[in-house]
Amino acid sequence: MQSAVGAHPRDVDALYARGVALGFRSTYMGMAEKHWLQAVRAALAARRDHEKALEIDPHYVDAKMTVGIHNYIIAH
Repeated sequence: MQSAVGAHPRDVDALYARGVALGFRSTYMGMAEKHWLQAVRAALAARRDHEKALEIDPHYVDAKMTVGIHNYIIAH
């Protein structure tokens, strides 16, 4: 089964949804399973998806949240 992003790589909603799912996966992997490296990888993948969504549609405000949170964490 092909993912929605694979079928339509410029679908902003699909990129955003996959990024949210990866963000939840990151939180679960880090908090519940204590798999830190896998959690970081999932978080970075979520950020990449949301950055790509913002490249396609710079006004997609929801995608700015993940990028903003990562920038805040890195800066502090």
